[in-house]
Amino acid sequence: MPDIRCWKCGKEYRVDVCFGGGIVACPHCNVKTRVTKTGVLYYTEPVGVFVSDVTIMELLEPIITDPDVWNKLNDIEQERLTEAAKCYAVGAYTACESMCYDALVSLLRRIYGERRELGYYVQQMENDPDLREVRGAIAYFASKRHEVDHPDRIADKIEAESTLTMTKRLIREIIMKKV
Repeated sequence: MPDIRCWKCGKEYRVDVCFGGGIVACPHCNVKTRVTKTGVLYYTEPVGVFVSDVTIMELLEPIITDPDVWNKLNDIEQERLTEAAKCYAVGAYTACESMCYDALVSLLRRIYGERRELGYYVQQMENDPDLREVRGAIAYFASKRHEVDHPDRIADKIEAESTLTMTKRLIREIIMKKV
């Protein structure tokens, strides 16, 4: 029976691990930990998902550290981008893409003042001299968003990384020209 330290609250407690291991709950904060035994050694790892703020910051560079961009995003847009980074970090690539598209749509809704679908904003951009050059990328996103939001495909790591990178670039470009 090993003593382990809780990865969340930091308190130590004794666990009764039979055979090769199991999942135990901290008696102090009730967070779950997986305990495995290899030979005479015990190993622990958190159960569930934890994404550090450092990981989120790294994934959202450079827009999260640029106050001229990040501070001009509203709470919903910041939340969607943060959620996209978390989804990417844990391997939920389709959800990452969906959150990227949601952040972009939210920003475009603020600019154009209407609650429409992404395709509508692509049409609006045709007559907008400030955003005409990003229209093609937004049009591409409109078709991809439909695929992701309806179960036509499952995104992989490369697609999600590309979507997250392109979303950051588009948001930066839109913010600098319109907000």
